Amino acid sequence: GMRVASGTARDAAKGLARDFADFGLEDIELAEICLMGSDWFWETDAEHRFRRISEGFRRCTGHRPEQFIGRSRTAYLRKEAAHDVDAARHLEEIEARQPFRDFVYFLEDRQGRSRMISISGRPLFDAHGEFAGYRGIGRDVSRMMSRMGGSRASDTVPAASDSIAQRLIAGLNAIDDAFCYFD
Repeated sequence: GMRVASGTARDAAKGLARDFADFGLEDIELAEICLMGSDWFWETDAEHRFRRISEGFRRCTGHRPEQFIGRSRTAYLRKEAAHDVDAARHLEEIEARQPFRDFVYFLEDRQGRSRMISISGRPLFDAHGEFAGYRGIGRDVSRMMSRMGGSRASDTVPAASDSIAQRLIAGLNAIDDAFCYFD
């Protein structure tokens, strides 16, 4: 089987497993708890190509998961990294095979609406210690982001085709607190 990368993650998982055991939870109950923090699960191979995506992805985006099987996460990130600092930073994380949490990007759903997606993942290694890909969770955070900044999703979730400046302005408009920029 595959194992998660870091000792810290493994220790946390063991602690969580003990907590679940203390509560006497069954597999279905564990799955329900997992779904509270995610909408779908995903897994990539050593070349960062999707090998599994759960049906929750279809429920959130309207896209069939099998349409993405074999597609490379890094191909998308390399294009975005040219003009997006967060994408560049995330690409460095996964190339260094580091765990990551809450990388947010925009994805157009089947109805043509721009959805704000958050993903988290952990690297996988085989029994010989060789990198085998990532396993993680995804969730649609569009509604949460719109609640933070306005009553309509369009107030805070710009279209995927919007410029970086437009996306930045939309993000800043979502902040209720004061913001100051010094150059």
